[in-house]
Amino acid sequence: MRARILYDPIRLPDGGRIHLFKLDRGALKSDWEAYEIARKMRLRLSGAERLSGAERPSDIVIMEGDPSDNPRLFGPRDSVARIRSMLSAIADHPWAPAMLDD
Repeated sequence: MRARILYDPIRLPDGGRIHLFKLDRGALKSDWEAYEIARKMRLRLSGAERLSGAERPSDIVIMEGDPSDNPRLFGPRDSVARIRSMLSAIADHPWAPAMLDD
């Protein structure tokens, strides 16, 4: 899969974090690709979180489409629900480019 991937670390009121990765609408050929992206990003981020002393790994949510356009969300149910409830605020967030090693 070759797609532009953007990243936004979402800080939660309880001090936790959700790593949110956004792809253009139609970038995924199947739902399985979203979970494969999450797996690769989790491997990449797990070392950094261990160094920062995180007690539990942050969840990863993959978003296909723009926040203002009813995007498809993939990830743990609770984190997907939290992201869905914040979509209007997330639409104004700055996004950073992310790289995915094939």
